[in-house]
Amino acid sequence: MGVHVTFIPIVAWGAWMGLTQYGALSGVLFGMAAIVLLTACVLLHEVAHLLYARSRGIGADYIVLLPIGGMTSLDVSALKPLDEARIALVGPLSNLILGLVFATAPIVEALSLHLRLATVVLAALQQPSVLGLLDYLAIANVLLAFFNLIPAFPLDGGRALRALLSRRMSFDSATRRAAMTGRLFSMGLLASGVILFLGGEIYYGVALAIVALALYAGAIYEDRRVQQQATLNAWKVSDVIKADAPTVTPNETLLSAFAMLARERLIPVVVGGSQPRVVGLLTPREVRQSARDGTTSTMMVAHVMRTRFPSVRPGDPLWVAYEKLMRSRLDAIPVVSQNEYFGLIRLSDIRRTVRNRRLSLPVENLPGNPAP
Repeated sequence: MGVHVTFIPIVAWGAWMGLTQYGALSGVLFGMAAIVLLTACVLLHEVAHLLYARSRGIGADYIVLLPIGGMTSLDVSALKPLDEARIALVGPLSNLILGLVFATAPIVEALSLHLRLATVVLAALQQPSVLGLLDYLAIANVLLAFFNLIPAFPLDGGRALRALLSRRMSFDSATRRAAMTGRLFSMGLLASGVILFLGGEIYYGVALAIVALALYAGAIYEDRRVQQQATLNAWKVSDVIKADAPTVTPNETLLSAFAMLARERLIPVVVGGSQPRVVGLLTPREVRQSARDGTTSTMMVAHVMRTRFPSVRPGDPLWVAYEKLMRSRLDAIPVVSQNEYFGLIRLSDIRRTVRNRRLSLPVENLPGNPAP
């Protein structure tokens, strides 16, 4: 599981925020510190989702942090309605706890000076200071919690709404309806941003517009992903398996595999006769590496093949194969059952199958996928 941060835009956002609010270098530094610490709070929010999901036996692939928030990719195929609702709500709860922690200092300050808490907070926010930074983080975390509770998908409240709807209808239908509420909410948010911008509130107008566009895009992406999953789950790996894909043995030389690699992007390395077993994969990357070392003519396949690779079973849904292919960034992966090799399943074959049903899958890799 990886964490991926758009760090430069986040810091630039904070610098602009501090300069707009306070001016001078101290304001820029305050804004940068505030946005970096707030990003850490967003990360803790996403980690709360992840930890609770794992406690329920649900896997996660990656966390992406953006200037406007974060996203944790969960295995939606394993979600139950009650689990999804709890996973969604634990994120805002973590922000409320963080807000209370950051609010401790201004509360103590207000009590010691016998002043109202609002008076202390407003005074601290008039200029860059440590107390002002704590006030900002306390307020921001509380606002994040309540904003995420809005029932607009893909916000946490929208995910809780999907969980409620999925008790009465299919998961993909519930996702479509929840995504519709998310798109409607984002359109309203965008309109509010435009009104603020035209009214002279440029900073808040631009911020609302960016959040609205991101929510709209997120609702569309999540909806398409779930609909694609529902479509692919109608097929099994055995429906599109390529059983006659060429193979090599570990003891063959790389020179003998060259001709195959000219036609195939990936070649399984197998051992055994009547019940072959796949022990590795050979791709152009390994051959290019050996060519740079100048030892291609004498090297065996066993010396350069990759021995760590994903696999699927013939009875797995096609969605499982698609997800593994996208995460591994391989063109194909072996199909194995009880250690016996049955053939390859290729990304191009999956896309062709989907095209035949007049649907499309995204050709780009999911964000944060490590290169092989």
